[in-house]
Amino acid sequence: MSHYGRIFLCFFLLSNILFAQEEVRVRVEALEKQVRELTDEVLRLRNALQLQEKTTEKLLQEKNNSPTKLYDGLIVSFQRENQENSLVGFYSSLTRSEIWIGGYLETQLQSQESRDGKNALDLSSLGLQVRSSWSSFFSVDAEFKISHPEKIEIIHAYWLTSIEDFFNLKIGVIRVPLGRYNLLYSPPAQSLGSIPLFHEFFLPSVWSEPGISLSGEWEKGIPFKIRYDMLLSNGLGAGSFQSNERYKVVQQEIHEDNNKDKQGSIRIEISPKFSLDIINLQMGVSGAIGKYDDKNQNQYKAISLDFSFRIGPFSFIGDYDQIEFLGEYTHFSIERSRETLAEFPQTASRMEGIYYQVDYSFFPQSWRSVNFLFGEKSTFALAFRYEKNGIHAKSLTSTNAYTVGFHFRPQEQMIFRVEYSFIEETIRSQNDWNNRFLASFATFF
Repeated sequence: MSHYGRIFLCFFLLSNILFAQEEVRVRVEALEKQVRELTDEVLRLRNALQLQEKTTEKLLQEKNNSPTKLYDGLIVSFQRENQENSLVGFYSSLTRSEIWIGGYLETQLQSQESRDGKNALDLSSLGLQVRSSWSSFFSVDAEFKISHPEKIEIIHAYWLTSIEDFFNLKIGVIRVPLGRYNLLYSPPAQSLGSIPLFHEFFLPSVWSEPGISLSGEWEKGIPFKIRYDMLLSNGLGAGSFQSNERYKVVQQEIHEDNNKDKQGSIRIEISPKFSLDIINLQMGVSGAIGKYDDKNQNQYKAISLDFSFRIGPFSFIGDYDQIEFLGEYTHFSIERSRETLAEFPQTASRMEGIYYQVDYSFFPQSWRSVNFLFGEKSTFALAFRYEKNGIHAKSLTSTNAYTVGFHFRPQEQMIFRVEYSFIEETIRSQNDWNNRFLASFATFF
């Protein structure tokens, strides 16, 4: 290449470099402009968010500090008396507490085929439930049941301190953790209106006592969820476990205890974690121990095993079918001294009961939202329950029962039920059939 060619090539390369630098400079300036615009937009958004947060905080303060007519007069009077009056803080926090009031009712039509059977339509139970919480740690929960005008029961009424999921403290009237049925019983939640005979004739439908309870659950780091309930309470009283009474245990009055002994009861429940959401299994074991006589000599022990196994939802008859298997076994062993047998000769030495139940829920997809009764969550169900109970006293008394039923839920909280029970009682080797028809309606409100 000649000398002039080299000069021309160098000039050409230099001009390209200068042109490229100019192009890069233009692009950099454009990018810097975009960054400045984005920065300004971010600043505007931040200012808007800060303004929104201040507005929201102000509205919340106004809402929380809004006057409450029920307690305003008390708060003002306490402040006038003493600026440091502790009741000022209490009632101020009370006006910001969460209060929930609800309940349930159940009406039954029953026809019994025994000689002393009854045919009656009555409001079998009316329940009132109240809950109030001052914070995530402290709350009060109460439930009262009116079975008849002359009978009002306290199902539970306790102060709850929730420290952690695995540690909760209750003080008050609490359900005894003996079996799953006693802990969860509520009329509208049952697929059958009749109560299992062991709870109808041997134990109260809901067994509650004043005491102190610890409960909680744990599932972190383990392939199942475990739950426990423990209760220390007064226990049963003299005259319990009589084979000639409708209820075979005697609940003491809330303020009474006939001996120095306390009843201890505990239930532990395990729920395995399955990879399929349509499978749910719960297994529980529980027990109770205490003394029931006035002289604090005769001990009773109870053990209960229960389970619940659900499969569903799946599509078969309808689009949301479910099948559930339930069962519970309860056994009492009772000590009887000579003094007890002299005063209560029909005291049983052993009482036991078992039941199995299967429920199949379904609803045809084409029937949903057809009218006001057939909604999106309506359900039909068939139910079958088998029971066997026995009392071992001077003579053996046993009961076998077979119950078939059908129910319809227009909505989740409402249920219409109809069922028939074949009940065979054996007393002193003599059999007697006391079949029963039962139609019922129950709802939460």
